Amino acid sequence: MPRGSEEAISDFLPDLSNQFHQRYAHALLAVVSGLTNGGDATAHQVTLEQMEQKNHLHAIGISATSINHPHPEADVELWGKMIQGRQTGVISEYPESEQPIKPNYYDRNRLTAWISGALIVYGVSSPKSGAMHTMSLARFANIPVFYLPSTVTVNVEKELLRRGCLPIETAEEFLEKVKTLSG
Repeated sequence: MPRGSEEAISDFLPDLSNQFHQRYAHALLAVVSGLTNGGDATAHQVTLEQMEQKNHLHAIGISATSINHPHPEADVELWGKMIQGRQTGVISEYPESEQPIKPNYYDRNRLTAWISGALIVYGVSSPKSGAMHTMSLARFANIPVFYLPSTVTVNVEKELLRRGCLPIETAEEFLEKVKTLSG
């Protein structure tokens, strides 16, 4: 992740959760990711910490393998917390297996995009990352995509802008833009 991404995510998510709950007290807000180290792990760790403080976030991890075998890039400790926690879960398209199966990142990214009502890209340093692939799938499905400029590299930002993704600086700005886009 680019320098400063972890702090930006750690500041953004609690604010988003609080503002979302103030506006939509009976709705649910979930962080959905592929459970890899880096931005995914940071967002879910912040989400789990917020849950401990009675916050209204939920967490969904999408597996690229069977549910009982984390994929090689997964944060294994986080994986265990997500499977065991309240308001959390791990989803897999693959049946439980005694042996690990080859990860299918395309399917994981597809599910991550299509489960999301809106996507926020953060903590990305390469235009060829899984997050950028997920962004492409979301754009294809007409799911709005936003990004936190302080958490992506210049090359990633250029690609996000080229693809019609919208920069956001604050949780309030994100909620206003989502509201405007959804009519």
